[in-house]
Amino acid sequence: GPDAVAFAGSDGMFALAVKPDGTYTPLLIPTSPTLAPHLGAPAMGATFVGGSFVVPGGVAVTGSVVDGAAAPIAGANVVLRAGNLPSGPGTTSAGGAFMLYAEAGTWALSFGADDWPQGALDGVVVPAGGASIAIAYTIARVAVGGTVVADDGVTPVAGARVTITSHAPLAAVANVTVGGGAAVAAGGRVARVVTTDGNGALPAMQLPLGAYDLIVEPPGPSIDGLTAIGETVAGAASWTLKLQ
Repeated sequence: GPDAVAFAGSDGMFALAVKPDGTYTPLLIPTSPTLAPHLGAPAMGATFVGGSFVVPGGVAVTGSVVDGAAAPIAGANVVLRAGNLPSGPGTTSAGGAFMLYAEAGTWALSFGADDWPQGALDGVVVPAGGASIAIAYTIARVAVGGTVVADDGVTPVAGARVTITSHAPLAAVANVTVGGGAAVAAGGRVARVVTTDGNGALPAMQLPLGAYDLIVEPPGPSIDGLTAIGETVAGAASWTLKLQ
């Protein structure tokens, strides 16, 4: 994590404890969604005393996230990263549109939404005039549900936490079009956490075909322990996940 964190007040002033002879790289993350985060140059802690930091502002990156039928996906999260520097956050509206702010440069794109894999694409260029990014999921999914049961194989376990991750990266989850360029396939993976209901049932999910690593955690104190399970989705499925 960071060596030191401070929050500026409404007047822009802040106090930060640093070592005078230590070297620090300031990361400025504004609360305004219309300003982009900024990574400053490394400097000695002593130079921070009485110093001023400027957030340049950045440029707008607009876009959309849709499914394979071009229907909008609401609540998708979109972010750009360049090393330790993130963009501002982007979240799609009910119409699948998003806007975020970033500094001009070359970025790694990350995106994801409930019931959809996380996707990633390197080498996304944001010019000084801003950019548009269209994300269209292409990966097929099937319905998956099921229950978590105790080690007796019968008793349902309510409130169990299940972490589901792809066993191997997914080669192509979506097509990404930046500006007027050609669509490029973005790889990705499934990484989600769900909790069983009062009857031990998993929520209804949509997962791509493939192999998955599952970690099942019983709620609170339990004679059943943390359980690792491998599952393969070859079609619509109902899992019975037995704690050990």
